[in-house]
Amino acid sequence: DLPVYWAVQDHSVVVPDGGIPVIVNSEEWYRLLASVAYYLDNMYQPDFHQKPEGQVIIQTFHGYPFKQMGRPHWEQQGFSNALMESYDRRAAEWSYLVSPASYATPLLRRDFGYDGEVLEIGYPRNDVLLSEDADPIRIAVRESLGVRPDQTAVLYAPTFRDYMSRDDNQAVMPSFFDFARAHRRLGDDTVILIRGHAFNARTKHRVGSLPGTVDVTDYPEVSDLYLAADAAIVDYSSLRFDFGVTGKPMIFHVPDLQRYQDSRGWLFDFEPTAPGPLLTTTDEVVDAVADLAGVRDRYAAAYRAFHDD
Repeated sequence: DLPVYWAVQDHSVVVPDGGIPVIVNSEEWYRLLASVAYYLDNMYQPDFHQKPEGQVIIQTFHGYPFKQMGRPHWEQQGFSNALMESYDRRAAEWSYLVSPASYATPLLRRDFGYDGEVLEIGYPRNDVLLSEDADPIRIAVRESLGVRPDQTAVLYAPTFRDYMSRDDNQAVMPSFFDFARAHRRLGDDTVILIRGHAFNARTKHRVGSLPGTVDVTDYPEVSDLYLAADAAIVDYSSLRFDFGVTGKPMIFHVPDLQRYQDSRGWLFDFEPTAPGPLLTTTDEVVDAVADLAGVRDRYAAAYRAFHDD
């Protein structure tokens, strides 16, 4: 029974039924920041925001904690003391912090210097993956992307590389995977859905039209793609935690594992959080895609542990 406003970059962005789109940096957006009763953000409220009396600020963040984050990451990036103090000040104004899992709560508290109330409720965005709408969405999305019912759809979703990002805001997609070779080997029975990270989406570079692929970097709702896919090729991205809700096989393409660890770092060992084969070449990944049933069987115990823990 409350009006719900969604901050959007422009009116091409679709908001949920009943939602009211508001253009970021418009006069209305500024007015709402200072007047709404409940303010939800997935990063930080603007530095200039002065929290009005009685406003409830809910911080959701935007991914399961795994990579180095918060103050340790800012210090590694060389952020100024003034900027880090600004982040601390804004965190102190949060009314609640949403944590996706019990393991994440102490890490979020520690690295973002937050000592307020935590809502350890998981990510509501994943509810759809187990809902009665999952199958109809899967069918509709595959049809909209031109994926036939008899084809195997594999979601390729690498994270951005810090060593390929100049401003901690955008980066080109890594070019480790040979899509043309994969298509030659897998044939028309398999289609690869290429999903760039948000940092990739902020560049003009796109993989484009390649045989056996669909570039879905700009597709608006990633959970639709989880449902449409039959398996995923992933790496260090926290996307694997979301995709893990589906129970579908995951293949880990990690040719730069040591370099990534050295350049970004992580909060806990990577291997136990990777319930699938850790591979370095396109051919190894293709072999795994061609044997998804085998991948599922060999990593069933690891997947259960990953899901339950």
